Amino acid sequence: MGAQVSQRSAGDVPPATQIKQPILFSPADSANDAAANAARSTVAAPALRRASVHKQVAVSGPVRLANGDAGVYIAVPVEAHRFSGDVSRLESRSAIVGLIDAQTLVTQGFEGHSALPLELKDGATLLASFGGHLGDPVSTSVSVPGQRWMVAVDGGSTPALERALPWLILSMGLALAFAVARLLGNATRRRDAALRAEHEARKDLERAHADAERRSREDSLTGIFNRRHFGDTLDAELRGHGAKSGHAVILLDLDGFKQVNDEHGHLAGDAVLREVAERIASVLRESDTLARWGGEEFVILTAGLDRDGARAIAERARRAVASRPIEVGDLEISLTLSVGVALSADGHGTPDALLDAADVALYAAKHAGRNCVRVLGAPPVPEPFESSSPA
Repeated sequence: MGAQVSQRSAGDVPPATQIKQPILFSPADSANDAAANAARSTVAAPALRRASVHKQVAVSGPVRLANGDAGVYIAVPVEAHRFSGDVSRLESRSAIVGLIDAQTLVTQGFEGHSALPLELKDGATLLASFGGHLGDPVSTSVSVPGQRWMVAVDGGSTPALERALPWLILSMGLALAFAVARLLGNATRRRDAALRAEHEARKDLERAHADAERRSREDSLTGIFNRRHFGDTLDAELRGHGAKSGHAVILLDLDGFKQVNDEHGHLAGDAVLREVAERIASVLRESDTLARWGGEEFVILTAGLDRDGARAIAERARRAVASRPIEVGDLEISLTLSVGVALSADGHGTPDALLDAADVALYAAKHAGRNCVRVLGAPPVPEPFESSSPA
């Protein structure tokens, strides 16, 4: 990573300073692995805390590198973005950390230029030096985030270098800032791209799960609910509201459906089942649950109705099927329904008991000549004259 700082064109001001590699990363240099792991460094801890908690750029105290040079950690706070999702809270307490080789920074800053000797110290620790021995050092204090550094030059130096010293300090600071800003920008872009990809993948997975769940509860032929969904719904309703809540199960069986398959084939039979499902659904309330129970049998769950109300729904379903022939291509197929109704209020307080009671009522309708409704525990109601289909 490199950063270049432009200087003013004056005779007593150093030319542009080229900082080639101020950030030390050493994944292949095992000698610096321990120093590069800022998370485990006690020296880096104060700078990390200042950056992640107080949201300020911070510089650590000196740490010794494998080549003998002194280095410092610089910590830059990470700001969470609004699309960062569930990890934004964690991101807002994090920081990006770079390890700076101070000697490399100073050496590259003066590379190719003549200058008087210079020393950079953090307290009593020498961070970097350039040139020869300081015979008559003159020092000045430089404030950096979290530290105070001392820059010393030879007192016998020419006034030109003394005038250039502030520019040198500014050049070093700007070069360091540019290097860290570039590192932060690249890391932020990679992080944001990864978070966007993760968000899209999570949405795709949620859609796939929702679709799989819907398909697992839907009858593939008719598009209405299947037996599994109806059983779960009936169990939840009876558990949540109790046996005396006015729930009714209505079992409906197509009379003579086997003859349709035998004479016209299973494709025609499938078309008939789809049409029957649509006709039954068209006369139900939004709160009612319709499912295919199996083969040519359908089942309805109703709530909040008394015996007469449940019978009325069953009658509407029967008439919807018997009212006109079902058209399949050039065919017109006339079918009827036998319907059995059972109410939870009659003591059928469990799903199995309520379904068994409805089944008993359905067989009563079959034995009564088909194309009729029977409610378990109620006297039969005279049916209007309608021709019944053969068994």
